[in-house]
Amino acid sequence: MRCLLRTLLVLLLTTIITAALLYAAAAKLQGWSRAERVLAEPIIIEFPRGPRLRAPSRRLSEAGLIDHPLLFEVWVKLYSSYARFQAGTYRFIAPVSPRKIARRMLAGKVYRPVVLRFTIPEGFTYK
Repeated sequence: MRCLLRTLLVLLLTTIITAALLYAAAAKLQGWSRAERVLAEPIIIEFPRGPRLRAPSRRLSEAGLIDHPLLFEVWVKLYSSYARFQAGTYRFIAPVSPRKIARRMLAGKVYRPVVLRFTIPEGFTYK
């Protein structure tokens, strides 16, 4: 009987410690996702349709938008939905955080540059 109580106590303590560590890790991950970066200039990145989460995470890291691609992958898997991310060209301006990046990609707020087209009539001069 005493051995059973000791085993249950060890199991209970292990469970409490594990839960506390998981809670601390989740809180740290949430804090990381809110940390904003100041960009010197806007960054434009194109995300094609179909790749796994690892490829966009690496592109974001290479562009300097996030510092840890693996943390971004874990955060998206836990708190977002990569299956609903929209492919396209995105323009990021300061301030930007991993959470804002994921929200923009979920909403499909793609960058469409303004292209102006005009015709100059023959014989027209500017003075």
